[in-house]
Amino acid sequence: MTDREAERVVRSTCRGCHGVCGVLVHLEDGRVTKVTGDPNCPTSNGYICAKGRAAVELLYHPDRLRFPLKRVGARGENRWQRISWDAALDTVADRFLKVKEEFGPVSIVGTQGTGRPYIVFYQRFLNALGTPNPFNHTHVCYFPRIWASDMTCGTLPVCDYFGFGGVYPKCVVNWGCNITETGAADGMCGYQETRTLNNGAKLIVIDPRCTWEASRAALWLQIRPGTDAALVLAVLYVLLTEDLADQDSIQSYSAGFNQLEDYVLGVNGGARSPQWAESICGVPAEEIIRFARAYAAAKPAMLFPGYSRFQDGHNQ
Repeated sequence: MTDREAERVVRSTCRGCHGVCGVLVHLEDGRVTKVTGDPNCPTSNGYICAKGRAAVELLYHPDRLRFPLKRVGARGENRWQRISWDAALDTVADRFLKVKEEFGPVSIVGTQGTGRPYIVFYQRFLNALGTPNPFNHTHVCYFPRIWASDMTCGTLPVCDYFGFGGVYPKCVVNWGCNITETGAADGMCGYQETRTLNNGAKLIVIDPRCTWEASRAALWLQIRPGTDAALVLAVLYVLLTEDLADQDSIQSYSAGFNQLEDYVLGVNGGARSPQWAESICGVPAEEIIRFARAYAAAKPAMLFPGYSRFQDGHNQ
């Protein structure tokens, strides 16, 4: 076998998170030697984060669990015995069936971490077991984002910061999404935000913590956790009262905006002004006004959503 035949590169995608960045897997004699970014991937453009680079170490680490282990001795003694896959499946099945028979299937609750390729198998398994109690990241993270998007912009938003056609955002609002440190999210790569900022975009960050983004932001709004809705309403108040809202976009792509406008301006109650929001979310009114004006003035601009817990601070 020649060196050319022994070494090859396979195009694939990274699953270190669900950003699904494109990667090049380098192999020698069938063994992975390194993983690099794929420059032809439209979302990551050849960038690869630390999690992606660690794929080889994860794959071949000597402590990686490759077979079932069953505890022997008392809990906490860290004594284990290797068993076969059939024995492991029988052990788990017997335990499930015993609990189901004694307490009923509703006594079983299933949970899992993120990793969407196997969600359907997990849900089907719980359904076959007879329990209506699945719980995972979708209930506290992904589904709320999907539902909120469906009710507002129609689908899960993907920020247009890729520079297609040579146009990049002039302003980036990062609202509680620490993507440059976590790597990627839902098809959006954190590197793209960094590249957009390096192209001269103004950065505004809304986050209780001083993240990397917050440390280099032109404006950091250190919001009190759980009061995001109050800040949103106050920003809308500025856009409406200062005639900064994009009326063409509102008329073409929104429904029910008149009712929202009445609520924000306080037609049937108190106005949701920056002064009203200041005591709720802890952000000074002048910073809220500055944020609203900067975002409205920058064209094009983008808002990167995180997973904040929205509630109307008026009820607190």
